[in-house]
Amino acid sequence: MIKNLLRFFQKNYITFCLPIFIIVLVACFFMQFSEAKERRILHIKKNRSAEIKQMQKKAFDFFDSGKYDSALFYFNKTQLLCVPKADYPDEYVESLNYMVEILQRHGNYYDAEATLIKGFPYLEKTTNIKYAVNAYTLMAYNYLYTYDYEKALYYHKKALKKAVSTFRKSRILSEIAFVYMHQKKYQEAIDLLEPIAKYKIADKITPANTDLQHAALLYNLGLSYLYLGNHKESAFKCFDESLKITLKINDDYELIGNYHAFYRYYLKYNNPEL
Repeated sequence: MIKNLLRFFQKNYITFCLPIFIIVLVACFFMQFSEAKERRILHIKKNRSAEIKQMQKKAFDFFDSGKYDSALFYFNKTQLLCVPKADYPDEYVESLNYMVEILQRHGNYYDAEATLIKGFPYLEKTTNIKYAVNAYTLMAYNYLYTYDYEKALYYHKKALKKAVSTFRKSRILSEIAFVYMHQKKYQEAIDLLEPIAKYKIADKITPANTDLQHAALLYNLGLSYLYLGNHKESAFKCFDESLKITLKINDDYELIGNYHAFYRYYLKYNNPEL
């Protein structure tokens, strides 16, 4: 019986070995193919990374110089180069965020929302929490500008949960209070603003924002006092402190808001002609 079995294997040796040989050959082929593909991807990533940095630098240069149409063009080129599922989620989301900021400046809220949504699936893939915080904040602005205050609050609160720094948290709380002001919920706004208005919370990353944010916070608190009523002295004190800060930093845009606040104050109290 054993002899018969040996004869059977001898006769069918090729039949048994051929499939095994083919399997080993196919396995080797796929391993080589996979390694080659991986090397090719790494090579592409290296080349794309340099191009992305170049495009993004042009975009930032145009943005900083106020040439927003050109900045939008290069931020768009940057995000098109990115493959967020595989790599470059930071550059992808950051470029989309800047595109949205530009679109909002031009009142194009429909395209701004559509652009933001493209980046939402990749927020957790980014290496810095600021990208998610900025995206949620920009979406909140979009809904504020289109008078959907509940959704604006929803996204501001999502940003608040993600924020890490005390300065950023205080800024988001101020933004939430600003939405409450639009809803004429002045007491809710005051409850948020009063505790953080007592301190000048420093922006350690961009120190110039410290005074600007504190002036804006006092301005919003003053308006909330003014519109709520029965807070004449508190409203004036907030407007006066905000104006002093704004004069020191010499910001014309913020000064318009300060003087308008005093106009509202004198219209309600004392001397409408003044």
